[in-house]
Amino acid sequence: MTRCRICGLEKRAEIDAALILGRPLRVISKEFGVRRSTLHRHSRHVRGQAEKAIQRVTLEYSKHLRQSMAQVQKATLEILESAKRGGDRELALRAAEQARQNTECMRKLLSRTAEPKVNQKRNPGTPELVVEYEGAAHVA
Repeated sequence: MTRCRICGLEKRAEIDAALILGRPLRVISKEFGVRRSTLHRHSRHVRGQAEKAIQRVTLEYSKHLRQSMAQVQKATLEILESAKRGGDRELALRAAEQARQNTECMRKLLSRTAEPKVNQKRNPGTPELVVEYEGAAHVA
C-alpha cells in the first residue's frame, strides 16, 4: 500500500483547509506545487476525516439536547407534583400538558438523533460549510 504524499507535507493543514473550503484542485496544485491527481487521492482522506468529525459533533450535540430536555422534564414533573400536593388544579393541568409536550419533544429528538445522517454542502460564494442532519442545519 502506498503512502499519501500530502499527508507527510509540512503544509498539509493548509492544503486540507483549501480542500475543505472547496477551492479548485488546479488552484491548490499551483499554489502548493502538488499534482492534481495526488490532491484528488488525498481529498478522500480529508472528506472521510471531516465526516467523522461532523458525526462526533452531532452526537455530542444530541447528548446535550437530551440532557437539557431531561432537566426540563424533571422540573416540569416537580411542578406537577407540587401543584397536586397544594391542590392547585389549574397549575397541575398546565404542568401535565407541558410534561406531555416535553415527552413528545423527547420522542422526536430521540428518533432523529439515534442514527445521525450527515450531508455536507457549500454555501455558494462563501467559505462556510453547511452541515445538514435530519432536517436541521448548522453552519460551520
